[in-house]
Amino acid sequence: MLAFFRWYCHPDIREEIEGDLLERFHNYSKQNSKRLAKWFFLKEVVHLFRPSIIGNIHHLTFKLFSDMKKSSTVFLQVVLVLVGLLAVAIMIRLPLTEGRAANLDLFSIYADPFLVYGYLSSIAFFVALYQPFKLLGYIRQNKVFSLNSVRTTRSIKYCAIVLGILIVMAGLYIRIFHDKNDDPAGFIAICIVTTFVSIVVATAAAVFEKILHNGMDIKLENEQLIEQSKK
Repeated sequence: MLAFFRWYCHPDIREEIEGDLLERFHNYSKQNSKRLAKWFFLKEVVHLFRPSIIGNIHHLTFKLFSDMKKSSTVFLQVVLVLVGLLAVAIMIRLPLTEGRAANLDLFSIYADPFLVYGYLSSIAFFVALYQPFKLLGYIRQNKVFSLNSVRTTRSIKYCAIVLGILIVMAGLYIRIFHDKNDDPAGFIAICIVTTFVSIVVATAAAVFEKILHNGMDIKLENEQLIEQSKK
């Protein structure tokens, strides 16, 4: 928890507050058990996580990216590739497991209009999945605060919005036109969950886009000040 405190606390006041925290922790541990003292310290660290204490958001973001090693970004890129391959495997295999597939040939299975709609909609998912792969590459090259990174996060936001709309349309179609003998509750529940995830991703991407854009502006201002100081 001390590492977490050092990460979020503003550098100008970190040393003073950390000293007070440790002193209170040692005093509390003298009167109580070590376990209770740790819980006390945890509560204090969480309680201090507020706007007046935390560092500038751009400072925290820059520190987070600067601490990421090359091996970490490569590992995350590999994870993204595996997620994409798993999604493709599920999309290929899942239609074959349906009951009606037993009496149909492969063409009839994969030519189903609703399945084709699902495959076309998945383009937004794979495009969105490729964007963080690119962003990790920019981080590895120390180009996170760049126009390319801003465009990448913007693409993630748009893809998430489009995917959410397409999922809602699919859910409405099944809800209105489903066979009376079928229960669409399971599919609609999946649509609700995935739509919610799309909204969360779009919101996070929008916030992240703004952070990167502001960080890029600050970086340009600093570069201009350095150039002016050299003249």
